Amino acid sequence: MKDNAGHLVEIGVVGRPHGIRGALRVFLHNQSSSLLYDIDMVLLRKVDASETVSSEILNYAAAGKRGTLTLRGIESRADAEKWTGARLLVDREVLPDVDDGEFYVEDLMGIEVFFEGKPIGKVKSSREQGGVEVVTVMDDSQVIEIPLVDEFVQELDIDGGRLTVRDIENLLPADAKKD
Repeated sequence: MKDNAGHLVEIGVVGRPHGIRGALRVFLHNQSSSLLYDIDMVLLRKVDASETVSSEILNYAAAGKRGTLTLRGIESRADAEKWTGARLLVDREVLPDVDDGEFYVEDLMGIEVFFEGKPIGKVKSSREQGGVEVVTVMDDSQVIEIPLVDEFVQELDIDGGRLTVRDIENLLPADAKKD
C-alpha cells in the first residue's frame, strides 16, 4: 500500500473569477463530490508550479458542473485572476477511504502496464470519456489509450503497481500495428 502522508492529490482546476470579491469558479474532477463541504483547507498550485498557496475554505457552493469557492486571502477579482487555471489540491489523507475493488484515479499514475507478460509502458495520465476512465500509457516509442473496461483489462493490482491488459491491437495507432 502506498504511503499517503503528505501526498497531494489534484481534485479539480480553477476557472475564471466569479464576481468582484475574489470567489473562484472551480471544476472538480468528480462533479458529485461533497469533499469541499467537509474540509477546511485546500492548496492552489499554478500550472507552471511557480507558486503554491494553502488557504482556508470560507465558502463552497456547487452549481452543476462547476462550483464557486471562496478562500481566505483571495479577496478581490484581481487576486482571483492570478489563480485562473491553477490546480486545486488536497492532502490525500482528507479523502474518504475507498471500498475493496475501488481506487482513486491518482492511484493509477505511474503503474506499469503489461500485455502478454511484457511491459508496454506506464500510466501517465487519465481522463473520463463517456462515463469510462481512459488511461494514457506511454513508453519511449508509443502512446496507447486504454479504456478501463473488462474488454481490455485482465487484471488491475493497485497495491502491486500493475495493470495487465487483454488486448491492445485494437487500441494501437494504425502505424504502430504489426502486419
